[in-house]
Amino acid sequence: MVEIKFDDELKLEKDLINQLVTGKSQWTYEPSIKTHEDLWNNFRKILETNNKSVLAEHPLTDSEFRQIQNAMTFSSFYEAGKFLVGENGIAKVSVQREDASLGTVRLVVFKREDVAGGSSVYQVINQFVAPKTMGLDQNARFDVTLLINGLPIIQIELKKRSVSHMDAYNQIKNYIATDKYRGLFSCLQCFVISNGSTTRYIAANTDTKLNKKFLTRWNDKDNNPIDELFGFAKEVLSIPQAHQLISHYSVLDNEGENIILLRPYQIHAIKALKEAASKHESGYVWHTTGSGKTLTSYKASRNLYQIPRIEKTIFIVDRVDLDQQTTSSFLAYAANDTVDIESTDNVKNLKSHLLSDDRSVVVTTVQKLNYMINNKEKWLSESQVVKLRKLEIAFVIDECHRAISPSQQNILKKFFINSLWYGFTGTPIFAENKKLAVGDLPQTTEEQFGRRLHEYTVKEAIGDGAVLGFQVENMDIIGESVYDIVGKVKADMDVYAYEREELEEYIPDQVYREDNYKLEIIDRIINGMTRKFALDRGRGKTYGAILTTSSIKDAQDYYRLFREVIEGRSEVKVSDRIKSMVSDFPKVTMTYSLSENEEKTIENNEAMKEALAYYNEEYKTSFSLETIGSYNRNLNERLARKKDKYKSRTEQVDIVIVVDRLLTGFDAPSMSLLLIDRAPMTPQGLIQAFSRTNRLYDERKSYGQIVTFRTPKAFEDAIENAFKLYSNGGENYVTAPSYEESKEKFTYALEELLSYELVENPEMEYDIEKMGEFISTFQKFDKANADVMVYSEYDEDEEYYKNSIDSSTLEKYIEMYNYLKAILVEPNTEDELDLPIDLHYEPISVHQGTIDYNYLVSLMQEKAKNRSNYDVKEDREIEKTIEELAKTNLKKAEVYREIYQDMKKDPDKFVDQNIEELARIKINQIIGDKINDFADHYKVDRDDLIFYTSNYKDKQENSKPLGEDDLIKNANKNAYNEVNEENISLLRYRKLIRTAAADFVEGEVLAYLE
Repeated sequence: MVEIKFDDELKLEKDLINQLVTGKSQWTYEPSIKTHEDLWNNFRKILETNNKSVLAEHPLTDSEFRQIQNAMTFSSFYEAGKFLVGENGIAKVSVQREDASLGTVRLVVFKREDVAGGSSVYQVINQFVAPKTMGLDQNARFDVTLLINGLPIIQIELKKRSVSHMDAYNQIKNYIATDKYRGLFSCLQCFVISNGSTTRYIAANTDTKLNKKFLTRWNDKDNNPIDELFGFAKEVLSIPQAHQLISHYSVLDNEGENIILLRPYQIHAIKALKEAASKHESGYVWHTTGSGKTLTSYKASRNLYQIPRIEKTIFIVDRVDLDQQTTSSFLAYAANDTVDIESTDNVKNLKSHLLSDDRSVVVTTVQKLNYMINNKEKWLSESQVVKLRKLEIAFVIDECHRAISPSQQNILKKFFINSLWYGFTGTPIFAENKKLAVGDLPQTTEEQFGRRLHEYTVKEAIGDGAVLGFQVENMDIIGESVYDIVGKVKADMDVYAYEREELEEYIPDQVYREDNYKLEIIDRIINGMTRKFALDRGRGKTYGAILTTSSIKDAQDYYRLFREVIEGRSEVKVSDRIKSMVSDFPKVTMTYSLSENEEKTIENNEAMKEALAYYNEEYKTSFSLETIGSYNRNLNERLARKKDKYKSRTEQVDIVIVVDRLLTGFDAPSMSLLLIDRAPMTPQGLIQAFSRTNRLYDERKSYGQIVTFRTPKAFEDAIENAFKLYSNGGENYVTAPSYEESKEKFTYALEELLSYELVENPEMEYDIEKMGEFISTFQKFDKANADVMVYSEYDEDEEYYKNSIDSSTLEKYIEMYNYLKAILVEPNTEDELDLPIDLHYEPISVHQGTIDYNYLVSLMQEKAKNRSNYDVKEDREIEKTIEELAKTNLKKAEVYREIYQDMKKDPDKFVDQNIEELARIKINQIIGDKINDFADHYKVDRDDLIFYTSNYKDKQENSKPLGEDDLIKNANKNAYNEVNEENISLLRYRKLIRTAAADFVEGEVLAYLE
């Protein structure tokens, strides 16, 4: 079976290389590059060739090249990405010449703009051998790697067609975790995985940050998927496309310290924009909300800036966004780019940027532009007016209907007579929902901006996995009391002649303003949405929520009532069950525009001052009404949780109460829940608000969750209408199944699982196909279980689920699943499995009491970064998390505790350290020492013990650990007897080794490897 696998993968590899290097391709196959030494020699040769004029008659010495080797070994893929950006798109490495008279030279390594020409050298290598890096490790072989100028840039891992492509993904994660991508391989920017039939790409990242949710399928410009490897290779991996993906269609996010590779629809939109600009045409891009429009518009602005005829590119944002998320995202993207981003704090800045000859992207608001133009006598001389009016200028507008109105745009068009206009929107205005006519102003998106240049609807985005679908629940808080309520206000109406839903429109607004009504909702939010907030996952791993109300007064009342509940002054209590999961839930705050209602300014200010006081106390901040903008920025970051600091539970907010703020343009992947207590919004308003929740985040988050609390029938109709308008005929794909459908799916999956008897089944353990079928069945059940849990009805039906399968029985199935999975991932066994299942799948519906090491590492990494600036509360959070870890894994907890204690003693020492890597090194040292001690005491061969230990799974009856025979055969009985002054027989000695080795691995080693 192994040979079949080898031939299958080898053929796929061979065919891929042939495709890459044939035809007009500029890729060259280099079969001789197999080791790090080969790779460095190849890089040196290319470097010297591309820098002949600089090196002149003095080639690099070995000592000088060692300087380069040190400089070209990066601490992370992100750091390598920063290097590759270079200065003005040219990456150079500095060398101090051995001959002091030659001084220092800077050698060109990589040119972003030398695509398919210039100094760029394109090579393909395969079966590169990466040596093991730690005691319990093995050598690795990389399938196919693409080099640009000798640098490994794209790594391709392949599996045979009968194996899941996810096995290739998990193999890459393992390579990262075991530090295989060393030396020049630290330059990698992209991973590609494929089994021939299914192909995906993902930006390079650390193993803990690499998230399979971001594996991306390639689509053509019409959004047709290209899954097959060779079609993908033609579209993405050929030249110039592969070089462009890295140079033109990637972004370094300075805030999250991540590489971002654009998705295909973003790339196609940017190309469409450039093509339109070359024809001097305007237009708009419809990309569904949540699919990364700000990033697309940033790259579009950057690319327009490169067109020689365009003298200025102006990126217009809504004035609320200017000093909040959009601009901060732009600056985070531009921090490591070759384009200058200028944000305009005032009209003077704006004027200066527009009149300068510098080529830059200017970020501003339409209000500043119009103010300058309407007051040009004050701000501009006649010659300056003439210069500005003639500018070849491109306007790019994010959230184009919010950032600029038709009348505002008209003013700018009349002034900038050579302007092009490109609008980005997730919710275009169509004839069906067009604006009210005002004179001859445009009423639809097409009328305002021109033809649609590219579209990517929510149906397509969900299908691609670029965003999540929605799970919508329209709750009926008022229920049957609607008859009494309406009967009191409509005395002449026979209310009992109507269905409940027909009476919704007659409910007076006063009912929704009452505290009792709001308290009922608060009780349901706090005590009835355990799994919607993912409270069962514990501290630091919960989801956030937005509660939107119909008015500032309602927002204030909700905030007041929440405070009373939190402080124990309300009839509504946080249940003990909730407190046992997350003791400080819920953390609630509020935000609204202080100018939304001028008549109530004083009252609104006082309420906000009180909310700020609570916020300052909770998070050790010092915001006031005078710094409300800074508060909003801080709140945005806290809700978004993109920075490591905000991954700590002590820094998190659970619920933010708003009126309209944050319902558009706000990106927070950890935000999973939108709670609506107001009348239905417009179709575009609903889609915008819903889309705050459906960003990709983690395995547990499978939908953006929406809960409405009033007029359920009206919301049902409004939501259906909105999805019909904006899903391009795919409304059935957009929302989750009904609760009844999910329950039925759960019941069917459970029946299938229960058909497997929980008894020892030797027949199954020797039948790979049957083991695979069980694993597939369990995974199907786990997903169905996770899906049904997020519905509110789940808690109401709790007895049904408890009676369907009790926790002890489920635990036994989990044990069976983990045991069989462990057998199947043993060497060679995977090769015999023809079922496309993910053998690295971890159950998501069952809380197994394990600690999330990523959470602890993120807390400690943030402490290392900020040193003594870290708050006492955060220190307590680290200590508490280590204590939780110690309950299940004392040995591993002690490793992190030791690092933490060292950090407290000498914080400066840890500023640039990778905590995860430090823990890994320390664990390997501990295991290495234990192996040495055991080998020395029992006189076994150390390498035999390493092999035995690294392949040991569990001590199972009637099964022999891999490597046991060699360990026993090569052990030295005589040496053992001599050192220990014993005289045991060979038989007893071998029995001793067998037992002691198994006890040693299970008792001393495995805990460190969990």
